[in-house]
Amino acid sequence: MAKGIRNDSAAFWARVAKGADCWLWTGMKDRDGYGKCGWQNRGHIRAHRIAYALTNPGWDWTGWVLHSCDTPLCCNPAHLWLGDAKTNAHDMIAKGRKAPMPRGSNHPFAKLTEEQVLEIRQTDGTHYQVALRYGVSDALIRAIRVRKIWTHI
Repeated sequence: MAKGIRNDSAAFWARVAKGADCWLWTGMKDRDGYGKCGWQNRGHIRAHRIAYALTNPGWDWTGWVLHSCDTPLCCNPAHLWLGDAKTNAHDMIAKGRKAPMPRGSNHPFAKLTEEQVLEIRQTDGTHYQVALRYGVSDALIRAIRVRKIWTHI
């Protein structure tokens, strides 16, 4: 890490190769391929978050800084925008970078079918009794009955 980069915006931008489109971080990377840099006693921060902070004074460092270009090393302020985990997931799906998680019995970890879930919601008895009948946990039965899970049916 360059001496003084922790608090020096000029030292930070010196590590960014400004291209015609994306501005790529040339310093260290994290295991996910994002640039990272020690910054203002905050520890190592992803470079695109620092770029956003430097170009948006007053930003309180909360929320997610997302890339419109989908390039993890990009620090171009024109490509950065604020969002949250849900916004990021929707953006990834819309751009075809991630398929939506299957729901119901199509989910790889599903232990029940849609028909069984409907039966469970109609069945009398304690969560424990119903769980024994279906071979699942009573916590799962409770989550189904209070509609914490399987909300699509």
